[in-house]
Amino acid sequence: MLPWVARLSALAAALGCVAWLVGRVWTDASIWTQYLWWIPTWPVVASGWVLLLISSVSGRLALRLGGVYVRPVLLVGLVGISAWLVGVEWRLHRLVLPVRPGPGPSVRVLHWNMSSVAAIGGSWDVILRENADVALVFNPPWHRTFRPRLVESLREATPRIDDAAGRSGVFWVGDLLVATHRPLVRYGHARLRGLQASTRGTGDTGRIVFLEFDVADRFAALGRPLVVWAVDLPSEPALWRHDVFAEASRAVERWEGPAMEPRADGGGWMAVEAAGVPEPDLIIGDFNAPAGSWSLRRLVGSMAEAHAEAGVGDPATWPRRRALWHIDLAFVSEAWRVARYDTVDPGITDHRLQVVELSSGGL
Repeated sequence: MLPWVARLSALAAALGCVAWLVGRVWTDASIWTQYLWWIPTWPVVASGWVLLLISSVSGRLALRLGGVYVRPVLLVGLVGISAWLVGVEWRLHRLVLPVRPGPGPSVRVLHWNMSSVAAIGGSWDVILRENADVALVFNPPWHRTFRPRLVESLREATPRIDDAAGRSGVFWVGDLLVATHRPLVRYGHARLRGLQASTRGTGDTGRIVFLEFDVADRFAALGRPLVVWAVDLPSEPALWRHDVFAEASRAVERWEGPAMEPRADGGGWMAVEAAGVPEPDLIIGDFNAPAGSWSLRRLVGSMAEAHAEAGVGDPATWPRRRALWHIDLAFVSEAWRVARYDTVDPGITDHRLQVVELSSGGL
């Protein structure tokens, strides 16, 4: 049996490497390569090295040759995939050559998809610990005591400013909770209507929230508010991501308002006409697609992915306990520099949170 163990172990590892390579080349350009693209790298590397070891030991102990021609090719492939994992996906070279944040001010934005079926005590402490200028929390659990306690805890730590120019504090925009130290001057939101028939009746069609924050005291050269698109896209695995991002792009293009702005008397928000969606400085949220997906560019264009710019280590965010996929992402326009990007395990919920810090860059 030993020659067969050697052959089959080497063949299984080789097939895993080929499937991984096909996914990385074509990503989600078609629906069938999408599922190969979703194969996470480190399990391929770990299982590949174990199977190569089993094949090598079995081949040496066997009286007949087994897997002798596959193993050298497999070895080269595993070395290449391991180098890709360490250098491209995890960016471990930054442990030695870190990204320098540079002088000048910065703005810190936190995103967390708090989707969970249970109330999550202490989650406000997780948010406050990151000391973000803007915290964007999607889908806090519906619970009779949890949501009020979450809002109250964040409000205690977030100074409230009310005037005609903008508001800081804690606000609800649909299922998005915004806690901001920077005055929010305008917001609007769009839903992805064209996917309703493909989400199994869950209503998880996705949304994009447009937020404009006053950062003039830190970035006078910007000459306008900081524009953040917060996204929460469908998680249905049967959906082709191309269709999801095509519909997201259409939702942005056809959005005609209304936008919401502060009332001059400080008495809440009022609806105003909007001439389209402002160009984003930052797009952040749960994309339910890995970084590097071909389909992502339908929405984010040429914007830079934050982990690729300044992250270090494994950026995977879901599932939280044994995260395999980096699907909570941030993209930054060329006017900004990513001074820092982190994913943080909060110890609760299904997703890890992400924090991105932007400095003036090309302003």
